[in-house]
Amino acid sequence: MKIKVIQNKYKVTTSNGKIYYYDYVDLNPCYSKIRLVRTRKKFGYIKENGEPLCELIYDIASDFIEKRAQVGIKGNEFHITEEGVPAYTERYEYATPFHEGFSIVSKNIKAQKFMYIDQDGKYLLNTEFDKAEHFCYGHANVEIDNRKGILDTKGKITWI
Repeated sequence: MKIKVIQNKYKVTTSNGKIYYYDYVDLNPCYSKIRLVRTRKKFGYIKENGEPLCELIYDIASDFIEKRAQVGIKGNEFHITEEGVPAYTERYEYATPFHEGFSIVSKNIKAQKFMYIDQDGKYLLNTEFDKAEHFCYGHANVEIDNRKGILDTKGKITWI
């Protein structure tokens, strides 16, 4: 794959000689060889060889982290796999990229209630938190009704 910038557009030539133009191409993807691209305010992804991974249909999109990318269409956020397909069926108003195997999600962001899901969309706990932070070294700070705790990746909460 070759990438050139021509008149504020990114020209991507695939290994097979096909040419695509984008408004933006992530020139240095940190966590995956799949690159984030944008055209006309819609995001999508291209493979290492320059071929499209999926259509440019997303309103928001993140880099692939832990083999998943956080994307959104019309206020519905979810994650896709490195094959370009949804990782699960559920949709959220809010979803973060994965950290240590878990994403923080919310079905109602105005209510400020958060849950953790794994890469297959399964809930770590059936508990909604008022505050939830990303996992770091196997633990995350959480809060329910001003009660603070530390959550581990097995779902155990140590209240402090």
